[in-house]
Amino acid sequence: MVSARSISTVLRLASLACALAVVACSGAGNEDLFAGAAEANDTSTNEPSAAPSPSAGAKTGGTTPTPGSSPSPPPPDTGTVPPPAPTTATCTPEIEPNNDPAKATPFKTAFCGKIDSVADVDYASFVVPMGAKTIDVKHSEKNGKAVYRYFLGGASLGSDPGALEPIPGATYTVQIHLDKSGSATALPTYELDVAFQ
Repeated sequence: MVSARSISTVLRLASLACALAVVACSGAGNEDLFAGAAEANDTSTNEPSAAPSPSAGAKTGGTTPTPGSSPSPPPPDTGTVPPPAPTTATCTPEIEPNNDPAKATPFKTAFCGKIDSVADVDYASFVVPMGAKTIDVKHSEKNGKAVYRYFLGGASLGSDPGALEPIPGATYTVQIHLDKSGSATALPTYELDVAFQ
């Protein structure tokens, strides 16, 4: 017979796993994710506890104090805006510097970043998995527009993702920069999603 305590433990673990998946690319640190863990681990009752929301215990910075210690100060504000919150749990955030193809941030299916200046150019790369028959590329921006160019082996394939052939093992590089036909003061955040069939 399964006890209420066992069910409560399973629910807490499942809730924690969901919270981790939701905020995987949101920039939240482990201390932010586990801030409510002490409350969730209270085993003084045999009643199952309600699952915490992904934002339960979230803070703006610092670490979760342990009993008998004081919290550390929040990290200094660097003045930069983080990449957009991902729409997929597997989004890979850009790693600066990534302003040339040799420093492209590798990703599997989703890539998030931010155009930091009018001259900023970001590069990302992905490898076509074995057995892929099609490549479907989608992108979205917030607070401005970006231009995407695709490369294979250093050769430009242009801005049309439909030109990408599903060559198993091929590494495609994507260049992302500000769409200068729009407002130069609107520096967008973006997400690039690649699906293989």
